Amino acid sequence: MILLIIASANQGNLYYLKQIVFLIPYGDKWGHFFLIGLLAFFVNLWLNCEKLKVLKWSFLKGSVIILAIITLEELSQIFIENRSYDLWDLTCDYLGILVFGQLAWYLTRNKAIVTSE
Repeated sequence: MILLIIASANQGNLYYLKQIVFLIPYGDKWGHFFLIGLLAFFVNLWLNCEKLKVLKWSFLKGSVIILAIITLEELSQIFIENRSYDLWDLTCDYLGILVFGQLAWYLTRNKAIVTSE
């Protein structure tokens, strides 16, 4: 679904969706937060919340993957005629990745959800 939205936006075909989103205060920003956050949530669950260690810190592998892809996608908008780079969009993406990634980690660590092995 997210790939479809990105492809449609790159072609300038989201007029009606934009009309709906902009009726909601900060709708675009909330959309970034929830859509990318949910993507990070499900990727982290899929990877069983595996951690990636870098020096003293550890990060959720799924969150790192989504962060890299979304950063590249947002930066690519600089070069696409129908798109515009927005640091606030990227910030909302990052916040969604952080919040929903941590939610996935919390749920799997506390056995609040059932995972198949």
